[in-house]
Amino acid sequence: MRTIFRISFFAFLLILGSFSVAQAQKYAHTNLGNLLAELPEVKAADAELETFSTQQTKKGEEMVKAFQAKVANAQTQIDGGGWSPARIQEEQTKLAQEEQKIRQYEQEVVAAIQQKRQELLGPILVKIESTIKTIAEEEGYVMVFDTGIVNAILFAKESEDITEKVRARL
Repeated sequence: MRTIFRISFFAFLLILGSFSVAQAQKYAHTNLGNLLAELPEVKAADAELETFSTQQTKKGEEMVKAFQAKVANAQTQIDGGGWSPARIQEEQTKLAQEEQKIRQYEQEVVAAIQQKRQELLGPILVKIESTIKTIAEEEGYVMVFDTGIVNAILFAKESEDITEKVRARL
Protein backbone atom coordinates (compact mmCIF):
# COMPACT_ATOMS: atom_id res chain seq x y z
CA MET A 1 0.00 0.00 0.00
CA ARG A 2 2.82 2.39 0.87
CA THR A 3 4.50 1.61 -2.46
CA ILE A 4 1.36 2.54 -4.38
CA PHE A 5 1.05 5.73 -2.35
CA ARG A 6 4.70 6.66 -3.02
CA ILE A 7 4.37 5.95 -6.74
CA SER A 8 1.18 7.99 -6.90
CA PHE A 9 2.78 10.83 -4.96
CA PHE A 10 5.88 10.90 -7.22
CA ALA A 11 3.69 10.69 -10.33
CA PHE A 12 1.67 13.66 -9.03
CA LEU A 13 4.87 15.65 -8.41
CA LEU A 14 6.18 14.75 -11.84
CA ILE A 15 2.98 15.88 -13.53
CA LEU A 16 2.88 19.06 -11.44
CA GLY A 17 6.53 19.78 -12.25
CA SER A 18 6.13 19.25 -15.97
CA PHE A 19 3.02 21.46 -15.98
CA SER A 20 4.90 24.31 -14.30
CA VAL A 21 7.84 23.92 -16.71
CA ALA A 22 5.48 24.02 -19.69
CA GLN A 23 3.83 27.14 -18.33
CA ALA A 24 7.19 28.84 -17.75
CA GLN A 25 8.29 28.72 -21.38
CA LYS A 26 8.31 32.13 -23.01
CA TYR A 27 8.24 32.87 -26.72
CA ALA A 28 8.95 36.09 -28.55
CA HIS A 29 9.08 37.32 -32.11
CA THR A 30 10.75 39.98 -34.16
CA ASN A 31 10.69 41.00 -37.79
CA LEU A 32 14.28 40.74 -38.95
CA GLY A 33 13.52 42.21 -42.38
CA ASN A 34 12.01 45.38 -40.95
CA LEU A 35 14.83 45.67 -38.45
CA LEU A 36 17.45 45.37 -41.19
CA ALA A 37 15.69 47.97 -43.33
CA GLU A 38 15.88 50.51 -40.50
CA LEU A 39 19.53 50.15 -39.53
CA PRO A 40 21.89 52.87 -40.79
CA GLU A 41 24.67 50.28 -41.21
CA VAL A 42 22.50 48.34 -43.64
CA LYS A 43 21.63 51.48 -45.60
CA ALA A 44 25.34 52.32 -45.87
CA ALA A 45 26.13 48.74 -46.93
CA ASP A 46 23.37 48.84 -49.54
CA ALA A 47 24.73 52.11 -50.95
CA GLU A 48 28.24 50.66 -51.16
CA LEU A 49 26.91 47.49 -52.76
CA GLU A 50 24.95 49.54 -55.31
CA THR A 51 28.10 51.50 -56.23
CA PHE A 52 30.09 48.28 -56.57
CA SER A 53 27.35 46.67 -58.66
CA THR A 54 27.10 49.71 -60.95
CA GLN A 55 30.86 49.70 -61.57
CA GLN A 56 30.88 46.01 -62.43
CA THR A 57 27.79 46.25 -64.62
CA LYS A 58 29.17 49.27 -66.50
CA LYS A 59 32.23 47.31 -67.61
CA GLY A 60 29.97 44.47 -68.79
CA GLU A 61 27.79 46.89 -70.74
CA GLU A 62 30.88 48.31 -72.45
CA MET A 63 31.93 44.77 -73.41
CA VAL A 64 28.48 44.10 -74.87
CA LYS A 65 28.48 47.36 -76.86
CA ALA A 66 31.91 46.58 -78.33
CA PHE A 67 30.73 43.06 -79.19
CA GLN A 68 27.59 44.37 -80.87
CA ALA A 69 29.67 46.79 -82.95
CA LYS A 70 31.92 43.93 -84.09
CA VAL A 71 28.89 41.81 -84.98
CA ALA A 72 27.38 44.70 -86.97
CA ASN A 73 30.69 45.27 -88.78
CA ALA A 74 31.00 41.57 -89.58
CA GLN A 75 27.43 41.46 -90.88
CA THR A 76 28.12 44.47 -93.08
CA GLN A 77 31.23 42.82 -94.51
CA ILE A 78 29.39 39.54 -95.10
CA ASP A 79 26.44 41.29 -96.79
CA GLY A 80 28.81 43.35 -98.97
CA GLY A 81 30.72 40.28 -100.05
CA GLY A 82 34.01 41.70 -98.80
CA TRP A 83 35.07 38.56 -96.91
CA SER A 84 35.98 35.13 -98.13
CA PRO A 85 34.31 32.07 -96.57
CA ALA A 86 37.52 31.35 -94.63
CA ARG A 87 37.54 34.90 -93.21
CA ILE A 88 33.85 34.62 -92.28
CA GLN A 89 34.58 31.39 -90.40
CA GLU A 90 37.51 33.02 -88.63
CA GLU A 91 35.40 36.02 -87.55
CA GLN A 92 32.57 33.79 -86.36
CA THR A 93 35.04 31.89 -84.18
CA LYS A 94 36.43 35.13 -82.75
CA LEU A 95 32.93 36.46 -82.06
CA ALA A 96 31.88 33.21 -80.38
CA GLN A 97 34.96 33.38 -78.13
CA GLU A 98 34.23 36.97 -77.24
CA GLU A 99 30.61 36.14 -76.49
CA GLN A 100 31.81 33.37 -74.17
CA LYS A 101 34.10 35.84 -72.39
CA ILE A 102 31.14 38.17 -71.85
CA ARG A 103 29.06 35.34 -70.37
CA GLN A 104 31.95 34.35 -68.12
CA TYR A 105 32.32 37.96 -66.99
CA GLU A 106 28.60 38.11 -66.18
CA GLN A 107 28.95 35.03 -63.98
CA GLU A 108 32.00 36.50 -62.26
CA VAL A 109 30.11 39.74 -61.61
CA VAL A 110 27.17 37.90 -60.04
CA ALA A 111 29.56 35.96 -57.79
CA ALA A 112 31.50 39.11 -56.88
CA ILE A 113 28.31 40.97 -55.96
CA GLN A 114 27.13 38.06 -53.80
CA GLN A 115 30.53 37.94 -52.08
CA LYS A 116 30.50 41.70 -51.51
CA ARG A 117 26.95 41.49 -50.09
CA GLN A 118 28.07 38.78 -47.65
CA GLU A 119 31.17 40.78 -46.76
CA LEU A 120 29.10 43.88 -46.00
CA LEU A 121 26.02 42.37 -44.38
CA GLY A 122 27.61 39.40 -42.61
CA PRO A 123 28.97 41.34 -39.62
CA ILE A 124 25.68 43.23 -39.26
CA LEU A 125 23.71 39.97 -39.17
CA VAL A 126 26.11 38.51 -36.60
CA LYS A 127 25.63 41.62 -34.45
CA ILE A 128 21.82 41.35 -34.68
CA GLU A 129 21.88 37.62 -33.94
CA SER A 130 24.08 38.22 -30.91
CA THR A 131 21.77 40.94 -29.63
CA ILE A 132 18.69 38.76 -30.05
CA LYS A 133 20.42 35.89 -28.26
CA THR A 134 21.44 38.16 -25.39
CA ILE A 135 17.91 39.51 -24.95
CA ALA A 136 16.43 36.01 -25.17
CA GLU A 137 18.81 34.69 -22.51
CA GLU A 138 18.31 37.69 -20.22
CA GLU A 139 14.53 37.52 -20.41
CA GLY A 140 14.17 33.76 -20.43
CA TYR A 141 12.73 33.20 -23.91
CA VAL A 142 12.76 29.63 -25.12
CA MET A 143 12.34 30.62 -28.77
CA VAL A 144 12.35 33.81 -30.81
CA PHE A 145 10.59 33.66 -34.15
CA ASP A 146 11.26 35.78 -37.21
CA THR A 147 7.84 36.97 -38.36
CA GLY A 148 9.37 38.52 -41.47
CA ILE A 149 9.62 35.16 -43.22
CA VAL A 150 6.47 34.18 -45.09
CA ASN A 151 4.86 31.01 -43.70
CA ALA A 152 7.56 30.62 -41.05
CA ILE A 153 4.97 30.33 -38.29
CA LEU A 154 1.91 28.20 -38.85
CA PHE A 155 0.53 28.64 -35.34
CA ALA A 156 1.66 30.57 -32.34
CA LYS A 157 0.11 31.72 -29.14
CA GLU A 158 0.64 35.33 -28.29
CA SER A 159 4.25 36.16 -27.84
CA GLU A 160 6.16 39.26 -27.04
CA ASP A 161 7.58 41.34 -29.88
CA ILE A 162 11.18 42.15 -28.95
CA THR A 163 11.99 44.21 -32.05
CA GLU A 164 12.07 47.46 -30.04
CA LYS A 165 14.46 45.95 -27.49
CA VAL A 166 16.78 44.73 -30.26
CA ARG A 167 16.59 48.10 -32.03
CA ALA A 168 17.41 49.93 -28.79
CA ARG A 169 20.51 47.82 -28.18
CA LEU A 170 21.78 48.09 -31.72
